[in-house]
Amino acid sequence: MFYDDTLAGGWSALVDRVDGGAALPRWAAAEPALAGVSRMEELAGLVRVGADPARADAVIGALVRLAAADGGRDDDALLVLLHLLSDMVLALAA
Repeated sequence: MFYDDTLAGGWSALVDRVDGGAALPRWAAAEPALAGVSRMEELAGLVRVGADPARADAVIGALVRLAAADGGRDDDALLVLLHLLSDMVLALAA
């Protein structure tokens, strides 16, 4: 996750907002790869180093589609995606 909140907002606030709202059930209804995910902690665990690569790819793809302008245009899905990919993004930037 990003440590600088100015890049994509704070992870804790995002987790609270997504876990406290209806986003995860709505996302799971639209994207089968997210079925059964009820908390952000579970979602993050699906894409961590050592997780099943095929499932991680499916989860990332689902978030991309939810965030895409021609998909759901879901800003929280975009922010979750940015945070989950932050280690790669920072490594590429360096």
